[in-house]
Formats: sequence, C-alpha cells, structure tokens
Amino acid sequence: MTGESAWALQQSVYAALIGDSLLMNRVSGIFDHVPAGQDPPYVTIGEATARRWSTQAQIDGRDTTLTIHVWSRYRGRKEAGEIMADIDRILDRAQLSMTGHAMLELRFEGSLTLQDPDGITQNGVMRFRTLTYATA
Repeated sequence: MTGESAWALQQSVYAALIGDSLLMNRVSGIFDHVPAGQDPPYVTIGEATARRWSTQAQIDGRDTTLTIHVWSRYRGRKEAGEIMADIDRILDRAQLSMTGHAMLELRFEGSLTLQDPDGITQNGVMRFRTLTYATA
C-alpha cells in the first residue's frame, strides 16, 4: 500500500510539473532517473517517506513527505531559486488527481539550497507533505 500511494503521488506531481509551461521553459526536464549527460537545470522527484494514519471511519491513509530536487549550474542561487518558486506555485495547496487514491492536502513544508562540492552546481531541496487515502 505504501509503495502504491508513493508511486501514485509521484505520477501526479510529475504530471503537474510537466504541465506547467513556465516551469518547462526554465528546465531541461523533470526526472525520476536523470539520463547520462543531461544538461542542467533540471528537476528530480526524489525521496518519499510515509507514515500511516487512520480514522474511526476505517479510512487507512498515508502522511507522505516528498522531496524534490532542483539542479542548476548557474553561478549563484538565482536560477535554482526561480525554479523552486515555480514548483512552490504549482504544488503548494494543489489538489492533484491520483490513481487509486484521494489527496486531502498538499503543502510546502520547507526548502534548502546547497552548493555541491564541485563549487558550481546548486542543489535546491524542497519538501512537500501530503495526506492521501486509498479509494480502491
């Protein structure tokens, strides 16, 4: 169940991100696995952690935190910040459709921008939290 809900969430987030023309004009792609030689800037849908929640009405749900990474080689944090702002605009409080699951809420939880050891690459890390439950 947890794997199913995480995959459904990843698919819905991917669809929302690639469906936004402003974001897609800024990045070379949205990936689960980055192809060899892919030029930045790009976005990866990263790690997900999930916890079970339930109600007295026997609803069995998941409280999931999804991590999204922004990768940029722009000198400075400007490009990564602009891409992160687009992702926040698209996902925070969005009501996304999920196969076999219903989404109660999706909220921005926090972010961080790191410089990779190469001294050039910026890694913007964003966390979004969602509550979902199975419908099927």
